[in-house]
Amino acid sequence: MFGDSASTTGIPSEVWRYYLLVNRPEISDTKFQWHDLAAKNNDELLKNLGNLTNRVLTFLKKFNNEVPKVDRTKLQDFDFKFLKKVRELTQEYHKKLEYVKIKDGLKIVMEISGEGNLYMQEVEPWVVFKTDPTTCGYYMNILVNVIRLLGCLAEPYMPSFSAKLYEILNIKYDDKNSLLLKETINNNFEFILTLVEEGHKINDPLPLFKEIPDESIKEFKSKFG
Repeated sequence: MFGDSASTTGIPSEVWRYYLLVNRPEISDTKFQWHDLAAKNNDELLKNLGNLTNRVLTFLKKFNNEVPKVDRTKLQDFDFKFLKKVRELTQEYHKKLEYVKIKDGLKIVMEISGEGNLYMQEVEPWVVFKTDPTTCGYYMNILVNVIRLLGCLAEPYMPSFSAKLYEILNIKYDDKNSLLLKETINNNFEFILTLVEEGHKINDPLPLFKEIPDESIKEFKSKFG
């Protein structure tokens, strides 16, 4: 399977990049398999990173697509526990990249996303919004900022994913600012809750990942072997 053929499949470049990077041979050879590509997309990208971004950005419609305010004095232990975990993982991400542990760095990006999904399940904003939209807004502010962080950390791996995310977030991408942002976050994690300003208006969200069905895999095998 070569690059010129991969581009004709219609599978987005970020999916190919993710698959190749998580299967990156570091101590032994690796083998390309269509069903494995589909599994990495459907069970990891779609259900983890795609699930978090889509749920959070779609839920912002309840706030007129605007990032809600957050009152840090009202945050509770489980909020800080989540942010502390994200901070620890972000610091570990930087260490992995410093030592050129490319695959490990990408796994941490997905782990942060997984923590975001767990946090969203714990706070249940769809329930809280019905009786306390202000508190619900605090949760959504945290989650939007974590998504912005994920976009930044994912850039070296899946720049096209980050570009699509920034388009929805209505944020202009700048390579130099992105590098500075990584350094700032690493040295001052309190900055994370200011990555997307309160009141900032995002664009209407679209799913960032789509399922690769079995029918497509059969078609690819028939066409490319």
